[in-house]
Amino acid sequence: MRVLRGFLDRGRQSLGIKGRKSHRRPATESIKQTFIRADNSLVEHDLPWDQSVKVMHLPVLTLPGFLNPKFPPDPSAEGIEVSAMDTLTMGLGEGEIVREHASVGMQFQDRMDICSFVRMLAKIAHGYQVAVHGAFPIEQSPLVPIILGKRWDARNWIGCTEQDPLPSDRQCLHLLQDVPLTGGDGSSASMIRIKLFADYPSPTYALAARLQA
Repeated sequence: MRVLRGFLDRGRQSLGIKGRKSHRRPATESIKQTFIRADNSLVEHDLPWDQSVKVMHLPVLTLPGFLNPKFPPDPSAEGIEVSAMDTLTMGLGEGEIVREHASVGMQFQDRMDICSFVRMLAKIAHGYQVAVHGAFPIEQSPLVPIILGKRWDARNWIGCTEQDPLPSDRQCLHLLQDVPLTGGDGSSASMIRIKLFADYPSPTYALAARLQA
């Protein structure tokens, strides 16, 4: 709810993605847009929904510990580390609207719930792992305790990878891929890679879905 009806909501609406209760929501007729003038002053305009710029911000996370030989998983690690934000532009092109309003840019602000977003990724990865390979002992999952709020070392098991990213030109909404990993000591793991909104240049997320000694 905090994610799909939060900072991802505007982009989802612009793509025509309907939620379970979308029929109860009033139709959006206009949207307030903030323009940056040449003197750096800000001015707001109410634009019709179909004549506005919609953006979606996706957090780019650091490489997770299970893939990082320089900073391997640390039991004392807490939280998640965001290295950047990717902004996906939907609807009309930003440049076109900026010129129409005699401005030099636009400003967008979103309140982002990173923890809820990370738990959403964990739910997707765990569900995909079970759907593809079947149920497995819960103690082999580093993601379920994170989903339940019983484990706080998300940065060890959840992050982004720039190496061999999932493609951005597929005609599908999202991409998921399971990748088996084998350690030098004979241990094995299952990594799930996720690309949300696959036809846009969005980040590739990597999550450790199952760990086996």
